[in-house]
Amino acid sequence: MVAVGPAGAVAGGGLAALAGYAVFRRGRWLGVPRDPPPALAAAAAGVAGALVGWAAARGDGWLALALAAVVGAAAADLVARVIPHRWVLALALAGGGEMWRGILPVAPTVLVTLGVAGFLLAVHLVSRGGLGLGDVKLGLGMGLALGWPRAVTALVWGLWLGGMVAAGLLVTHRARRGAAVPLGPFLAVGMIGVAVLTA
Repeated sequence: MVAVGPAGAVAGGGLAALAGYAVFRRGRWLGVPRDPPPALAAAAAGVAGALVGWAAARGDGWLALALAAVVGAAAADLVARVIPHRWVLALALAGGGEMWRGILPVAPTVLVTLGVAGFLLAVHLVSRGGLGLGDVKLGLGMGLALGWPRAVTALVWGLWLGGMVAAGLLVTHRARRGAAVPLGPFLAVGMIGVAVLTA
């Protein structure tokens, strides 16, 4: 992909935001059983559009796909506490494209993907489902899209942020002990932060 100028990035991001809203506003297109709140769909589309425009300005179409996919995964998790396969597959496709271009080395990327997904799977088993299998799938996609060491950094950031928010909800009595807090959005924030800061 060829890098575009500021005007092209804004135009591409705007088109991506419109396309994202068309997808995110319907549950069946987002991959969940019910429609999301309009405000959430609009916010997710705006974030996805901004990220796609930024990646387009850098000339990285695969990164644009990964960032749009992780926003979709986060939105789905907020709506229905699931991570649809379509977003994980899009992340895996983006990672495959980055490896094909030689941006991500294959062996370290595969190893860190197995490590991140294996860690989340172990937490899922130990917590007896407290952490869902959807988060394990998302970790798999993140590992492929980010590679070593960025996937580990994104995982740490996501877990830290999720833990801080959960602790804040408990302290302010807005959630009870044992209440489920979706981890997907926090993993998504970790991935986006790492991708933007290390690109």
